[in-house]
Amino acid sequence: MKRFLIFILIFLSTALFAETISKAKFGDADAKFKIGNMYYKSKNYSKAVLWFQKAALSGHTVAQFKLGAMNYRGIGGVQDYEKAIYWYKKAALKSTGAQFNLGVMYEHGRGVEKDFSQALFWYQKAALKGNADAQFNIGIMYYNGKGVTKNYSKAFHWYQKAALQGDASAQLNLGYMYEKGEGVTKDNPKSFLWYQKAALQGNANAQHNLGVHFHYGKNKDYSKAFSWYHKAVSNGHIGSLFNLGLMYNYIYKDYSKAVLWYKKAALQGHASAQLSLGYMYKSGSGAITNYVEAYKWYNISKALGNQYASELLNSISKKMTPSQIAEAQKQSTILWAKIQKKK
Repeated sequence: MKRFLIFILIFLSTALFAETISKAKFGDADAKFKIGNMYYKSKNYSKAVLWFQKAALSGHTVAQFKLGAMNYRGIGGVQDYEKAIYWYKKAALKSTGAQFNLGVMYEHGRGVEKDFSQALFWYQKAALKGNADAQFNIGIMYYNGKGVTKNYSKAFHWYQKAALQGDASAQLNLGYMYEKGEGVTKDNPKSFLWYQKAALQGNANAQHNLGVHFHYGKNKDYSKAFSWYHKAVSNGHIGSLFNLGLMYNYIYKDYSKAVLWYKKAALQGHASAQLSLGYMYKSGSGAITNYVEAYKWYNISKALGNQYASELLNSISKKMTPSQIAEAQKQSTILWAKIQKKK
């Protein structure tokens, strides 16, 4: 019975393919695209390109977009930004995705000269048709003054459009603008609301900001701060590693765990965590007193620009022998190389 069903499925798929081929021969653009897509899914990219081109030359927008994307990413051949631009422009007559991608290419100078005015032109075309990514990128341009005069009100306007469509990054930025009163009246409850919306979608920065809200805000709730920091950490947020160290150090008074979390952040290049870790080794809090380790972490923190590290280095150097300092500097060099590799 199973073999019979497999035979029927093969027969039907073969018959369907033959019918699609027949339609394609008579100029059916959708049929040409479907054949191209079959080859694309089976990773036969050369034949996929052949049939996508047939469909694209018949005016098939999705085929034009696919060809743009394949050339942009170098799928099935050499990456070719100029061809990507060509096909995206064809698709852009109807596709907001193509309009957005053209904006990206002009913004970053891929296949064309970098041109912020052209980037904004294409982003606006897509944004006015409801493309949330384009709306967000216009917000970024106005917020940073990239190719336009910096304008927080316009940035807020475009972020809001994207945020209302569920864009987590836009929701995060709205939360920040409400928190700081940029382009809008400062409003902490609304800031919290937008951070929460982004955080519930897994945005690590928003999760971290909620952690900070409950950690340091007026309505402190350490268990909630702890929870949000952990969520942010699970999504790769380095600052939350450090803040968990702070909570263990100053709230829970569990110094060994504070050292653990400081070290996690320090190894990811967090300068304040490196400074704090150095202090823990210097004072023997949560770890055995070790001036070489303390010096090493202070030294790395200084290299990353921490303004307090120099003073602490000078202080601890007075308590160390020349051989200890030499060993700490040697270890610093090795550790610095490891940290730089992770970036």
